[in-house]
Amino acid sequence: MRLIDNSGGGSPAFVMEENDRFHAIIVTSGVRYASAPDAETVLTFFVIRRESGSYDIVNVMKTFKSGECVSRNVQTKAGISQERINGEVAAVTLVFGQAIEQHAGVKLDWHRLDLGNVESTAEQVRQIKAWGRVGVSMAAQ
Repeated sequence: MRLIDNSGGGSPAFVMEENDRFHAIIVTSGVRYASAPDAETVLTFFVIRRESGSYDIVNVMKTFKSGECVSRNVQTKAGISQERINGEVAAVTLVFGQAIEQHAGVKLDWHRLDLGNVESTAEQVRQIKAWGRVGVSMAAQ
């Protein structure tokens, strides 16, 4: 089975192979700007432990208008070592969050789902769906 991000329609932001697992998912509450009050931006960081033992962080930034996704930007930092992953994850909320606040004047409200100790793909999907902040699905290979 493969796990894919399907939270914006269109092509998936990432694909997880059978032995890949989520380490964590970090997402902001919706951010609205005075210059575009009918639009809302959400940042999501998927921290993925690959079968090889390295980690990827996939950043998906989506902007919604009237409930529809009108833009999506995906960036990936790949090949992060196990020794560095906790520092990289902490930097998402600390360094990245502070930079957004300093430059845009917006304080981000973060939500985190820790999945590093959950080995079963089905259980990870169950917990993600129960959390309700992102969409994922399982697809046959």
